[in-house]
Amino acid sequence: MSEAQTPFQVEGWVEWSLGVAIILLRLYARWKAVGFKGWKGDDYFSVLALILWTMDITVVTLVGKYETNIGVTTEMVEQMSPEEIHDRELGSKWLFTGWNTYVALIWTLKGCMLFFFNRITLGLSQQKFVKWTSVACVVTYLIMFVIIFTQCTPVSDNWRVAPIPGYNCSAKPANYISVAVLNVATDIVIVGIPIPLLFAVKLTVARKLAIGALLCSGVFVMIATLLRCVLSLQNVELINLCTIWAIRETFVAIIAVNAAPIKPLFSSAKWLKSTSKGGTDSHTPYNKRSNVYALSGKSKGSQLRNVLPFHNNPAGTQVLSSSEENIMRAAAGGGSSTTKSQISQTSTALDSVDRDNNDRNTQQINDGGIVVTTTYQVRDDGSNIEAHDGEGKW
Repeated sequence: MSEAQTPFQVEGWVEWSLGVAIILLRLYARWKAVGFKGWKGDDYFSVLALILWTMDITVVTLVGKYETNIGVTTEMVEQMSPEEIHDRELGSKWLFTGWNTYVALIWTLKGCMLFFFNRITLGLSQQKFVKWTSVACVVTYLIMFVIIFTQCTPVSDNWRVAPIPGYNCSAKPANYISVAVLNVATDIVIVGIPIPLLFAVKLTVARKLAIGALLCSGVFVMIATLLRCVLSLQNVELINLCTIWAIRETFVAIIAVNAAPIKPLFSSAKWLKSTSKGGTDSHTPYNKRSNVYALSGKSKGSQLRNVLPFHNNPAGTQVLSSSEENIMRAAAGGGSSTTKSQISQTSTALDSVDRDNNDRNTQQINDGGIVVTTTYQVRDDGSNIEAHDGEGKW
């Protein structure tokens, strides 16, 4: 039994710490945006990913501590004490457990991406593709589960040390090949989901590339997966090298999956900004419960013209969605709220519900941005904060 921590284990715990910080930051970003009641499927899958990520690094540490049956020969077994054989059996059991937690974590992260894409494709033709991709991911996960439990039978041979179980049971090359093929295949499909949206949305090339890098960051996961498969098969008896590459791959996947939800924390697009004549800025508070900005204000008699998707709250206040998900849907031509007839109907409904409140906004979509020229009041928990007359761009 090895007591000292290897450099690989130290690296693994550092990457675990960074991965936990990224997931927690993502959860904080979502809480700040929508509150706990507004969480969606990808948020709950992120919590599951955090649990599996912790289990994964724990298993890697235990495998390094007890060692395994990989590379054990008959001559080595003859020289082992019963305690060492027991330790290697225990380490091999942890390795078998690690294969299950690793695959579960990778496919959980796929679930996070698919739930996220399901939101940004709401009302678009791509949403059907997202659902079929989800079915494919469930099927491939079940295939991996079956392979892990059937590539060596009886299952107990996976952790047997004496007599030696054979190369396929100890090294498990079928697992490496299967997870690489199925993982990369599903990642290719997932990465292809947002590409049509990027072609349709009206943004500058630079911003399209930036958003594309966020949404298509699964490419980096595919590269890490292939590297892990090749290097592990070349050095399959070096279990520490194989396990650290599993940690590296999942760490890259955690970054890729959580980059887009974290981005609003560091983006000026999370505020609708209005610059006053006096040079001061006023910001609209975000409504956590509805995941939208609630605006009501005087528009100097102007009518509601071009709008992004919005909803009505019970008080008749105009509620404008500010998420990039809705921007992409609107620019891609999806969602019923973006059609001219329904915009007109919604505008008329707003006028009739809010006759006593003459506050109105003028919003204009300008090449993917929103130009706000208005004097408005912000209603937050019943209190009104009056902003200055001016113009700003979201």
